[in-house]
Amino acid sequence: MTRASLLMLIVAVALGTATAAGAQELATGKWTGSYMRRTNQGLQGTGLVVKIDSVQEGVLRGSATIHGSQCAGDYPVAGKVADGKVQIHTTEQGGRAGDCGLRLNLVLEGNRLKGTTGAGHPAELSR
Repeated sequence: MTRASLLMLIVAVALGTATAAGAQELATGKWTGSYMRRTNQGLQGTGLVVKIDSVQEGVLRGSATIHGSQCAGDYPVAGKVADGKVQIHTTEQGGRAGDCGLRLNLVLEGNRLKGTTGAGHPAELSR
């Protein structure tokens, strides 16, 4: 391996590590926003607050509060953070009938998390 190749490899590894560490650091805290869900009346926005308590070795832990729907309530959440992507899912069912859950596939964009629900509907959270 040439010296130039070795230097490029070191820089690539350093940048990849910094990006992953930055995503983990930025993901923690309180995020507020909404997601779209399908109802009998079509797609409707649903308020959401996600509190990410910790991200260790890419594993996320926290809680979510869903507002204004039959699924309203507090839920424990878990997920993964890697390469600027944040995946969050409820770890318990809830809501009035006890059959609600949530899955989010998000991308970290500055102070926003944007993406979709598990059903493919838009979701966005911000600090």
